Amino acid sequence: MTDHIVWFDRYEPEHKPFVGGKNSSLGEMMRAELPVPPGFAVTTNAYGLIWSDESLVNDVNDLLRSIDHDDLAANRLIANQIRSRIEQQPVPDQVANDIAEATDVAERAVDGLTWPGRPLAAGHAAVLDQCRDNDLVRLWQLIAVLREWRGDGHIALLTAEPLSGSECTVITYALSRGRSFLKASRSWSDDEWSAAVERLVADGWISAEDAMTDDGKARRRSLETRTNELAVPMWDGIDDATVNRLGDLLEPAVEALTAANYFAMFGRPAPSKDG
Repeated sequence: MTDHIVWFDRYEPEHKPFVGGKNSSLGEMMRAELPVPPGFAVTTNAYGLIWSDESLVNDVNDLLRSIDHDDLAANRLIANQIRSRIEQQPVPDQVANDIAEATDVAERAVDGLTWPGRPLAAGHAAVLDQCRDNDLVRLWQLIAVLREWRGDGHIALLTAEPLSGSECTVITYALSRGRSFLKASRSWSDDEWSAAVERLVADGWISAEDAMTDDGKARRRSLETRTNELAVPMWDGIDDATVNRLGDLLEPAVEALTAANYFAMFGRPAPSKDG
């Protein structure tokens, strides 16, 4: 961990106070070898540097004091004014230097990518030119391109397995025990869910108790390994030390989504390192 960022794949439990519950949940998921896209969390240290400016604090507090709980339209305007004031705040030099260094590595990775068969990554890459006025926004978008480039390969392998969308959701549930949220968030009907369970039980992925079988776990690990192999070209031409440095730089922005519960917003129990 740097003072300002934490990569999800380098998350440790002691990082939680600096990256929050949601980022910690993602870090814990990655520690448990669950399928989590690469990313990072910005630490409270970085936010504290920006919030240490007394003029910013005073301006925001003045706007907060003008809130009228009965005037929704006015409050929306105040919220926009607060956001605008924060966006005007200069980024501290040490944070800006971390962002610039991370952006340089991410730019090099994205520049070497091709887009056939990678529609989600191509879509994210198409808007990169609109992100040149804000270094942090551009870095975020570059990481999104890398994440979705891997994700496109993952989808291709799942389709070739073949696994349907509902079956993938059931497998994720079997790993994490978060059925109610997962089914609702994907809008699967009871019939679709039941049919997916029946197919996966028949094919040996899960047991009748909705738990992953040993064979299912092995097949899933194979899919993740093959997905990572397909993603290797994004790092072609970049040495290991530079890739690891990018991980260090982005660490504070990656660590906060898994510690207390498997993934707080999913309502799942926290996974252990042993899975």
